[in-house]
Amino acid sequence: MPIPLLAEAIYLKNGQVLYGRIVNQNRSEVRILTESGMRLVPKATIGRIDYGATKPEPKPEPKPEPKPEPRPEPKPEPKPEPKPEPKPEPKPEPEPRPEPESRPTLTGALWRSAILPGWGQYYQGRETAAYIYGGSFLAMAATTGVLYREFEVQKTQYNDAAADFLNFSPLVVNYDSASALGLVTIVSLNKLESTRTSADSMATYANLGATLTLALYAWNLTDLWLYEPGKGMLTTLGPTPSADGLQLGFHFRF
Repeated sequence: MPIPLLAEAIYLKNGQVLYGRIVNQNRSEVRILTESGMRLVPKATIGRIDYGATKPEPKPEPKPEPKPEPRPEPKPEPKPEPKPEPKPEPKPEPEPRPEPESRPTLTGALWRSAILPGWGQYYQGRETAAYIYGGSFLAMAATTGVLYREFEVQKTQYNDAAADFLNFSPLVVNYDSASALGLVTIVSLNKLESTRTSADSMATYANLGATLTLALYAWNLTDLWLYEPGKGMLTTLGPTPSADGLQLGFHFRF
């Protein structure tokens, strides 16, 4: 039912205001008829009651301004899909060129064997000849060195014998009898002759060893020149079938 404009107003302690007509009240509560219906309000919550109050008319709510309709965004044009680039055809890999075989040269073999006999033969791929030349040269050079050392010893003994012969000669020593002089002279001459013979023999052996060593060194270089790379060797040096010596062979091509 409609509420008259003149009515009571109950001001609650919480700040709320109730407008309506008070129907009944007692010591503890108040009954008021409001627009929303009957309300029972405890007096403990009432701040004050205003009789004959006028309910303020509600202000009309402002109508919301119509929002402008959003303009539809232009749809982006679809980008054309990129065309796949054609894959380059793989180029055929060039076949590796075979490296030219490095053949041993005569110059390379010569300077190697000039430093160490047999090294040039090893450079040419002739291992057996290299070991024979190298081993023979080292053995002959060592033997020759020993012979020259022994020759120096024999030479020193000969010089000592010659000095003794001079020191015990009649020019230095005065002998009482001719027999004593003859005995000393014979002993000194025998010693002098034997030491001289030994020194001469040792010198002959040493010179022979040096000659053979130099001949082997020269033949070691000549063998390199006679060997023809790529066509086989023109000379061969190896042990005899019975393994009791060395044999040298020559090969000629026409």
